[in-house]
Amino acid sequence: MKFLSASYFRRGKNSTSLLLQQYRYKQAQMIFACLCAGKGEDGDRAGGYMAEQLLQWFRGMHVKKLFKNQDKSMIRLTADLYGVIRRLDRELEDSGMAQRDEETSIAGMICLEDRYMALHRGEGCIWLINTAFGRGHIQNIIGKPEEGGLCIEQGMLQPGIGLLLAMKVFYACIGNNRIMEGLALDEAVTEEQMDRHLRELAKEGERQGNADMSAILLRTCLH
Repeated sequence: MKFLSASYFRRGKNSTSLLLQQYRYKQAQMIFACLCAGKGEDGDRAGGYMAEQLLQWFRGMHVKKLFKNQDKSMIRLTADLYGVIRRLDRELEDSGMAQRDEETSIAGMICLEDRYMALHRGEGCIWLINTAFGRGHIQNIIGKPEEGGLCIEQGMLQPGIGLLLAMKVFYACIGNNRIMEGLALDEAVTEEQMDRHLRELAKEGERQGNADMSAILLRTCLH
């Protein structure tokens, strides 16, 4: 499985922090994509700290070992990520960047070949987009959150689909039909094209007065 990726980020007050990491081992590919958005006056600091620490966690892994037994690796990554986010929540509260019960919103995915682990909390959302055979389809792939508001799920990916990570305002502002039309998976077959389409959608939302339109778009391919 091959992945193409695109992202849109606009720096500003209380902006969403974004990370996008790719790792290739022989013919296999792994992606870690995540958006983090804090609340209140220190929201941008909280989101930035969460994203920075998640990046350090990812870089500290022995990634090559993950490809040897991918099923067990995804189970272990899920457990590890629960622990990491809980620790970061405590650190944010202790530092004063977040108040009690003021959790950072998250939308993230780890893709290991055709397996994925998706996580979300708060305003963070992940949508699966499929425009194969001229029939557009979009759905939120994350269910109800577990206790504490964090939801992590695992599944399998098919080639030729899109995965859009963004905050709820992106979907609320743009809507189903416009997202499928704007991202045009059948037409946007290079990362440059994906970047352009995603940027145009985000700018459309910003013109309507929405400042936080940061997003990541992933696309799965056979080759």
